[in-house]
Amino acid sequence: MNKKMKKILAGALIASLSFGLMACEKKDNRREDHPEEVAQGESIEASKAGMGNEMIKPADYAWQVKDTYEFPYMGAKITLPKNLQDMMTKKDVIMLDDQSLGEKNEIKYAMLTFSALTEEDKNKEIPKMGDDYPKWLEAIKRAGTLGIYDKSMDEAAISKVTKLDTHTKLGESKDGKYNYYLSTAKDVDASIMEALKGVTLETMDRAPMAENGYVFEEKEMQQTSDAKSIAPFKTQDIDGKAFTDADLAKNKLTMVNVFATWCTACIQEIPDLEKLNAEMKDKGVGVVGVVMDTHEDGKDIPEAIDKAKAIQKKLKTTYPFLKPDDQLMKGRLQGIQALPETFFVDSKGNIVGDSYSGAKSLDEWKAIVEKELKNVN
Repeated sequence: MNKKMKKILAGALIASLSFGLMACEKKDNRREDHPEEVAQGESIEASKAGMGNEMIKPADYAWQVKDTYEFPYMGAKITLPKNLQDMMTKKDVIMLDDQSLGEKNEIKYAMLTFSALTEEDKNKEIPKMGDDYPKWLEAIKRAGTLGIYDKSMDEAAISKVTKLDTHTKLGESKDGKYNYYLSTAKDVDASIMEALKGVTLETMDRAPMAENGYVFEEKEMQQTSDAKSIAPFKTQDIDGKAFTDADLAKNKLTMVNVFATWCTACIQEIPDLEKLNAEMKDKGVGVVGVVMDTHEDGKDIPEAIDKAKAIQKKLKTTYPFLKPDDQLMKGRLQGIQALPETFFVDSKGNIVGDSYSGAKSLDEWKAIVEKELKNVN
């Protein structure tokens, strides 16, 4: 697995527990208790779908170790001291994230979490699909957090979301709407406590959040503003049939749903996307899926292609599942940090409207499509 797909998988795993961007949106504030159940009560267990369920080490899917992280939506540049970086490299400490958004996509809170791992935590293996990751995450020891919090949240409220008891205010956002806090656990190891206290935060102008935005999207991961079109491109579907930007001319508007075979929430929404494809056809709307893990670094991945075929057959999906082309649709597929992600293009491949992170219901997608159709009518 290359670094790009490893980063996306990390985002999907983390999001499934924290803020639900990639989790189902049907229960418990987008959290789904039984992700293996799909629409109409049909079960798609990994083994029966032919997808397999490989084992992973969840400790491998933490944030990459760097000295500085720049988060435009958080309005902060965060620098980690060398001793904390060393602990993260050894996986004695891992950095994850959590966020909660309110109405109009305003941040309620968003925090980087630092957890101390035992040797058992570091080496534990779990199935990639299922609920073992949230269980592992709940069991590890949280040592500290660095977060941005709406000013309406007092320290008691911050204690509730951080699960920590000591808070140090680091400042406030330049727009005056948020406070930044470093929070720690009283019983954390002294060396970890010292390292956490060395974390520094520098404020900067906070960029407006994108719809369904990810607070911890880094500056270098943002898609460039000149990515106005995915054309020209040439690729194949998972059966080897050619597909190019010329095929988009069949529809007034095409939904491009970017997913992976290992992403439970992605698979779970496919039946609704199939219904959407059928019900919106008369309005000139079509759906295509781009299966990110079927083609990487210029090479097809046979195992992932077989899994994608099994999913398509099991769910009786008629819209095409495409392999990403080597140019990643003129770069539009670069910078995706969590799956599924969906965007729309017109008949000429021009990107129209907004991008959408996370799985949604049929009714939600219908409303979004009606909105995006106005951009091409």
